[in-house]
Amino acid sequence: MSIVARRILSILLKRNKNPRLYSTVSANGTRERIVSSSILGEQLASSTPPPEIAAAAGRVGGKPLSFLKYTVLAAFTGGVATAGYATYAYTLQEVDEKTKAFRASAKVSVGDDLVSFDEFTEPLSEKLLPDPHPLEKNTFTLVLDLNETLLYSNWNRDRGWRTFKRPGVNDFLEHLGQFYEIIVYSDQQEMEVDSIVNRLDEKQVISYRLSRPATRYKDGKHYREFTEPLSEKLLPDLHPLAKNTFTLVLDLNETLLYSNWNRDRGWRTFKRPGVNDFLEHVGQFYEIIVYSDQQEMEVDSIVNRLDEKQVISYRLSRPATRYKDGKHYRDLSKLNRDPSRILYLSGNALKNCLQPENCVPLKPWKCETEDTALVDLIPFLEYVAYNNPADIRKVLASYQGRDIAKEFIERTKEYQSVFTMFVRLLSDPINTRGEWRGRGNRAVSGDADSKVSLRMLANL
Repeated sequence: MSIVARRILSILLKRNKNPRLYSTVSANGTRERIVSSSILGEQLASSTPPPEIAAAAGRVGGKPLSFLKYTVLAAFTGGVATAGYATYAYTLQEVDEKTKAFRASAKVSVGDDLVSFDEFTEPLSEKLLPDPHPLEKNTFTLVLDLNETLLYSNWNRDRGWRTFKRPGVNDFLEHLGQFYEIIVYSDQQEMEVDSIVNRLDEKQVISYRLSRPATRYKDGKHYREFTEPLSEKLLPDLHPLAKNTFTLVLDLNETLLYSNWNRDRGWRTFKRPGVNDFLEHVGQFYEIIVYSDQQEMEVDSIVNRLDEKQVISYRLSRPATRYKDGKHYRDLSKLNRDPSRILYLSGNALKNCLQPENCVPLKPWKCETEDTALVDLIPFLEYVAYNNPADIRKVLASYQGRDIAKEFIERTKEYQSVFTMFVRLLSDPINTRGEWRGRGNRAVSGDADSKVSLRMLANL
């Protein structure tokens, strides 16, 4: 490697010879004109330098350029020499051996996926906000997103990022700020959120601002931490006198009513046939709860118009649901009620409830005018309330996969038939014994389905 460096150096020196370093002598010499002393004195006194002096000045002006060439050459030579020495001093195997300890201490191999590390997937704290003031414990909290909710941001090449306020956002914030604790919760960075809110919140009604570090990162998305119901006890304790009362939990959409939208009329809500009679009758025997995945303001507006007799005890909306896999589920375990005395009635009961053993499936209603499914369930619900089974979940398990209203009627008819024959057998055992053996015996012991039906009715 040093030989190559010397050769490169010699070539460069030959091509860039400096006449000040390498002198040459001409064979003929330089013929100069002889001048008199007077003329020489005049030349010395004049301001124009002689040709020799001007040439020397030109050579002095080129000195920085020559110095730069030698500086570059020296740096190149030093780099080549250093590389040659390093190659000579250590082989690749030796370098790998010496750095093995450093790579082992890093504990990250080349094949590791750093995206799988979860140090920043959880919110930065278990308590994102301070405790509320004692005087504000009954105040509701309104959490607002930013983008596509209060404003909209877009980007183009000519103008860059631009942010637009949603119509009415200032009036919205100013008015609701009188009644709610308002919190902005966004998945944008903290600096962006602060910059936007400072310009947006003219009346300073926003209490707190939460940004990306306060979200939960999962499956490539930032989620706001509202996956759990807002409380471990969604309802207050049951009154001691009502401890034997069953709780009937009702869904709203496609169960008690149906909502749809079109361009001409907007949103419209229709009541299911018989819903008022159903609520008024069943409300005599049950604690009735409405449990919906709609927003609280929507639920209150609907129930206020629906519940004419005020038989609905409590209303639960979206914050009381459990968010999982993109859906809002009803979690009956948070109701603060005995699970053996809860019935959940919904047109999508098995799809939106986490306790299928408590579900009473109902045909979803979508504005069919001849629908009677809701009213048909009244006999079954009334019978349950009067007979007070020890565990309603066992009763519902016997109806699994069947239409409860129709199956209950069939079981009732079978039970009444067998009971009538049994009374006749007691009053006239001789004449009714054959009929009992032919039909009644099949109902009691021969037919497994009838046997289960009668046993369940007896338990009721």
